[in-house]
Amino acid sequence: MHVWQIICYFVRNFKVVIYAMKKRTLFTWLLALTLVVACKQQTVEQTPEEQTSVAVKEETKPCDPIADKDGIREYAITQGGHKYVIVVERKADKEAPVVKDILGTLFYDNTVSISIKRDGADFYHRIFRKNDFDKMLSEEDRTYGTLAGMSLNEDGSKGDVLAFFAQVCMPGMDGGMHAKVLLSLKSLQLTFEVDDTPDLDLVSLHAEEEGV
Repeated sequence: MHVWQIICYFVRNFKVVIYAMKKRTLFTWLLALTLVVACKQQTVEQTPEEQTSVAVKEETKPCDPIADKDGIREYAITQGGHKYVIVVERKADKEAPVVKDILGTLFYDNTVSISIKRDGADFYHRIFRKNDFDKMLSEEDRTYGTLAGMSLNEDGSKGDVLAFFAQVCMPGMDGGMHAKVLLSLKSLQLTFEVDDTPDLDLVSLHAEEEGV
């Protein structure tokens, strides 16, 4: 086909060509618009999933260690011609290493303070921690136990000695280590002894609301 024939054919069919180009352009615009809408829908559908993922992470946040309720006991006795007022107070020790029991639950250990007044004047004060009884503890109590509490042993307090009971055990459990703590009223020296006949006052201290 000669060049002039091609030109004539193009002129005769010019409207058809233009119409085809317009249709193709319109199709292209429609395709682009469809893709944009699809992308927006996909973004909207992904947003709830992302929010759900964040919510799950917040729900699985590790819990804070459990703390025993603070408790205080006060005793008043007369011994060796003197009047003694003894205050025994238990508090959660948030500075001590956290204790994990055999189920993986975290607990704060405790401190127990003993404050004594004799005839109205300050006489003695000391804070006890689990490591004060370390030599008497089993490996199990050393690893999983907390200082459950202490109490005055009035029957064992005689002459120049004040006697106290102490217990280290796994939180919420009976047993563990029971000890006697003897305080000399002359020298203020302490003696620690294993006790095979624990004070009933110290049993299940973690289950009590006002125990020390």
